[in-house]
Amino acid sequence: MLRRAPILVGLIALGCAGETSSQGLALSLGGPAIHFFVTGTEVTESFLPEAVHVRLTGLPPASRVTLRASMPGYASHAGFRADAEGSVDVAAQAPLEGTYQGADADGLFWSMVATAAPPASPSEDIDVTVRAEVDGAEVATATLARHAVAGGLVETEVRDDGLFATFVTPATPGPHPALLTFGGSEGGISTGLKVARLYSSLGYSCLGLAYFKEDGLPPELGAIPLEYFGKALAWMQARPEVKADAIGVLGASRGGELALILGATNPAVKAVVAHVPSGVSWPGSDPQHPEKEGSAWTLGGHGLPFVSAGDTTPVFTTDAQGRTIEDDTPAFLAALAATSPATLAAATTRVEKARGPVLMLAAGDDEIWPSCKLARIAMDRLVAAGHAASFADDLQCYPGAGHVLGVPGLPTTDPQLFQGAGDVWIALGGTPAGVAHAARDAFERKRGFLAAALR
Repeated sequence: MLRRAPILVGLIALGCAGETSSQGLALSLGGPAIHFFVTGTEVTESFLPEAVHVRLTGLPPASRVTLRASMPGYASHAGFRADAEGSVDVAAQAPLEGTYQGADADGLFWSMVATAAPPASPSEDIDVTVRAEVDGAEVATATLARHAVAGGLVETEVRDDGLFATFVTPATPGPHPALLTFGGSEGGISTGLKVARLYSSLGYSCLGLAYFKEDGLPPELGAIPLEYFGKALAWMQARPEVKADAIGVLGASRGGELALILGATNPAVKAVVAHVPSGVSWPGSDPQHPEKEGSAWTLGGHGLPFVSAGDTTPVFTTDAQGRTIEDDTPAFLAALAATSPATLAAATTRVEKARGPVLMLAAGDDEIWPSCKLARIAMDRLVAAGHAASFADDLQCYPGAGHVLGVPGLPTTDPQLFQGAGDVWIALGGTPAGVAHAARDAFERKRGFLAAALR
């Protein structure tokens, strides 16, 4: 049953400083004004995942004010009391009421609820408008343009030596530290390419790679040769835009499982970022018999050992809307419990062989698979071998997060579900606040981790 349940990819993030502006400051001299700040600099534009501090100035001291934020298809609000200087700092003040609780720089953004049916999907470039009201009358308004990628990125399709990839490089000259990015069990190039664009915006030369469900590649996740990724890494090392000794890998879910395996088996990998990963290998489809289990990965023509799904099944419930909800994590836990110690040991990735640091980001409310438990298997090996002490490896398990650790600054109030086969909806897990706070922390950790590991 496990092998039919998709394991989604957690979307990844980017970030850079925005442009400066004096518009909000000028407005504040004449009355109430809304200001946006990124790392202490006032902006009118920012990269989407950057933490944006919203401040309101020029109000009557101690007045009640409501801030309303909106973007296509979504809106939020929060009420505050101005301080003695007539100011409100959203990052420092908890709202008196609104769509979120507690002081939170991201609160107005992640707590937006859908206003359209169906809600509009956020585009790559998003304009967020914030309005301030006192006694029901609008006193100030401002718009922030949020961009998902930097300008000037150079993209090159790669079809060399059987690879199916897109090479994305920054506008500035190289060589740059680099990332090999890829998706999970959804297949195709879409996820790897999106991640490559985001991290190229941060200054990395990125190869977004597909490894099944594209022309010339296997149709399913099964018997994928690790040598294919070795070719991709060698291709990157030969490029003048790449620092050959500063290449990392980044993947999520089954791609996180893969990232740990590549770190353990390929010396070209100098850093590993694994979202909601597994420290043990799970089955893929048998290429000759897709309905049967087989090794997901091969090395030297031999399938890697894996933990069998056996006869385990997910848990099904019915929600308030009458939808059938599938929770796959119990099935994975049952499969682990039914596995012999010898089989589990054989299927466990030798992560301690990695030639660089390892960062794992897992979710305590993951309803696709128990990513905290599965990542802990890998972390325990890193600690026992002394690798964690030598390389400052890190595992973060976010208690309120689900399987998708998304881009910070986007709404997280939509149901954490996706439609599976027929009328079944597959649960991802997590609460709106938990998902949002995990996305913010994960982004900042990845940015610092990669800067230290590859620069």
